[in-house]
Amino acid sequence: MLAVPQRPSPASGRHRHSRCQLGPQFTSTLFSYPMTQSQNNVLPTVPEEARTVLFQAIADGRDAAKFIIRCGLDMTNSLGRLVASTVRLRRHTWLKTSGFSGDVQQTLMDMPFDATCLFGDKAGSALERFKDS
Repeated sequence: MLAVPQRPSPASGRHRHSRCQLGPQFTSTLFSYPMTQSQNNVLPTVPEEARTVLFQAIADGRDAAKFIIRCGLDMTNSLGRLVASTVRLRRHTWLKTSGFSGDVQQTLMDMPFDATCLFGDKAGSALERFKDS
């Protein structure tokens, strides 16, 4: 039987992780329902001595499906972290070559990320504020 690793959720992000875990549970349910229906259709035709083997194969299939879903979620999480690191590196590189003072650079680094432009619409107002002071 394939063992599916269980990972503990950190206490600080418990609520966020519990919502994220609804995805694999929902997907597992979508996978399990048709399996249960087909199992009910096949079960009367299977000899009694082979039913335990059939149930074991079904359980192994469910465990494998859960493991594959977990791998997909982990890959998505890793990709999100990679994108966030790339954005941070891009901001850092741009700011270091900009010639702004350290406090301006720090303020700009703390601004939210917007996919359409590097610092979103808040960069212009922040630069104007520092230019005026």
